[in-house]
Amino acid sequence: MISKSDAPQQSRRPLWPDDYAPENIEAEMVVLCSLIMADERLYGTMRPCLRSEMFLSPDNLTIFQAVIRRRDSGDNCDGMILRQDLIESGLFEQVGGVEYLAAIVSAAPNASSGMTYLKMVTDAYRLRGIDRLAKEASAAVRMPRHGREDKAAEIIAKMQNGLAALAQSTAPNDIRTLGDVMETTLSEMRSGGAPRIPTGIGPLDEKIGGVGVGEMSIIAARPSMGKSLLGKQIASSMAMRQPAIPIFYCNCEESNKKTARNWLSANARIPNHRVRRGNLTKEEWEAAEDWKKHSQSLPFHMSETAIKLSEVCGVISLAHARFGIKVAFVDYIQLIEPEAGDTRQEQVADVSRSLKNLFKRLGIAGVVLAQLNRGNESGHVIRRPRLSDLRDTGQLDQDADLVMLLHRPDFYARETGGDPNGKVEVIIAKARDDSREGDVTLQADLEHQTFLPVLETPY
Repeated sequence: MISKSDAPQQSRRPLWPDDYAPENIEAEMVVLCSLIMADERLYGTMRPCLRSEMFLSPDNLTIFQAVIRRRDSGDNCDGMILRQDLIESGLFEQVGGVEYLAAIVSAAPNASSGMTYLKMVTDAYRLRGIDRLAKEASAAVRMPRHGREDKAAEIIAKMQNGLAALAQSTAPNDIRTLGDVMETTLSEMRSGGAPRIPTGIGPLDEKIGGVGVGEMSIIAARPSMGKSLLGKQIASSMAMRQPAIPIFYCNCEESNKKTARNWLSANARIPNHRVRRGNLTKEEWEAAEDWKKHSQSLPFHMSETAIKLSEVCGVISLAHARFGIKVAFVDYIQLIEPEAGDTRQEQVADVSRSLKNLFKRLGIAGVVLAQLNRGNESGHVIRRPRLSDLRDTGQLDQDADLVMLLHRPDFYARETGGDPNGKVEVIIAKARDDSREGDVTLQADLEHQTFLPVLETPY
């Protein structure tokens, strides 16, 4: 029994010494016993939650691999069968022989207790992961800066991504039967179909129905065609609708202030050149003040400092955790500094896959802006853009669920002496699981930094 004088010292004693990793070897043994004893249903529940690296004990890891080799192939497994398998592989004495195998087989009071101990094993594995990330961060803190001014932000981003990956890797089993999924699918259909978030631009929503949750939508164009403007308009519309959709806009190219100026021009109906110069009339200043107050209630979040892939993924994850964002905009993908790949194609492909996986993991809609190459500007013939014009990689086309290409014939009309009419073609070049590909025509009101349906007159 612990005396009162010993109690304070005992309460301060760490659960694990500094030089030991968090562990629960006994819980590992119970989980192994449950895997051996479990019926097909329980085994099917436990198995997807377990990976080899979750077993800290080498002996337990060896036994785990022997058990799943049997059970994953549909064969029976018990103490005698496991003993024979270990003998044939020359590992029986290495894992402790009869004594340790007997301890494993009798470790669980019943098979169903395995789920309780599985949580303990998972918790210890997570703690080891957190401990590893903390040590890596501590080591990075003490490394020379080498001229980097954003060292702290880089470390924070890597920790955020590491923690998110750790949480995802140990998430509850998401394997479901077709019948269960069909129940959810029919429920969604009764509610209007697969979850999509309207863009707020009527003709566009009639064509695409909005951007998909857990999907990656791409808005691509040549420079100066208005892809950033369209992205900001869609983001603004989502944040202003009722009920409002919390959004995050990652400005890799432009500043947050420019986004604010564009938003003010579009909504307060103040010409953009006057907003940029601050040359407003008294009435326009009053309108600007009113819209400033309105903007403070909107769930519109922005960042202009994230450039590296880890930073972009980290700040999106942070915005999701802190503000519950439903849509993330990235403007634009070719400006993100990659962390893998030798060639430019491999680098952009890595960024594309990482963003796609991030949107799916967080369960949010992703709208990624991208730049097209100059394939549609060769010679004297200006052709309409197509999917193959996506710059640097074909991976963008493969990863995207929706691709919208902007084309402004009037932009080229100025160079050829034609009559600019302000028409903007939104080419639906790809719509996964949807045959309604085609075009949407909008009217550019660049003076007020917005796009309008062609039948509307700027007001």
